[in-house]
Amino acid sequence: RTLPAGKAELQYFFDRLEGMLEAAGFFQVADKRPGMVRNIRNLFQRNRLTDHGGEGSALADLQELAPWLQDLYGEILGGVRESSRLTDSASCVVLGDQEMALHLQRLLEQAGQEVPDTRPVLELNPGHALVHRLRDENDESRFADLALILFDQALLSEGASLDDPAEFVRCVNTLLT
Repeated sequence: RTLPAGKAELQYFFDRLEGMLEAAGFFQVADKRPGMVRNIRNLFQRNRLTDHGGEGSALADLQELAPWLQDLYGEILGGVRESSRLTDSASCVVLGDQEMALHLQRLLEQAGQEVPDTRPVLELNPGHALVHRLRDENDESRFADLALILFDQALLSEGASLDDPAEFVRCVNTLLT
């Protein structure tokens, strides 16, 4: 029996596969490329053709999710990492030592004061069912909705207000139906 591929072998394989698919014109629509690449990688992981099933696989999965989430959130997010503090919640946001708490920022904003820009880090609980759903989601739209829900839930838990509450409700409703 052949052992599953290691991380370096997988990276080489995926880089080579993406290059060949690019050369063949598979990624014609640039906006869809990240989702397509994620789906290809998920296909191999689900079929146990990789080593993402044993010890440390949750961390490896989060390390693979982090760039996709960072691209999705853009400049508003300071990073994505595995949480060592969460047990029941799927996600939380963490600010730097010199950054003002989100609920205090909201109070300043309501008082008409200038609020400093902050870029919170999104921490994900690798054992939570929602994080597993996010990792396994192949549909780009549902992936984006789940990611938005995880981030907005974390913001709400910290006392922040959402920029677009209607979008949050739409995402929740979409995933419930």
